Amino acid sequence: MSKEECEYCKNGKPIENKTNDYIFINNDVDNSKIIEIEADINEYRYNCYFKINYCPMCGRKLDKE
Repeated sequence: MSKEECEYCKNGKPIENKTNDYIFINNDVDNSKIIEIEADINEYRYNCYFKINYCPMCGRKLDKE
């Protein structure tokens, strides 16, 4: 997969994992890129956000949009 056609940072495909959690590359309120993790733990839904500069799947530098 090339950086120009990355389905994760270009098209918003969820990053697959072995749990029922959801991991997305998304936009923050200031249009910086974040990794968004949604997880079910002990019957509660948790959301975590981490700002990122590069796509963890293809390595492309992520620009503010």
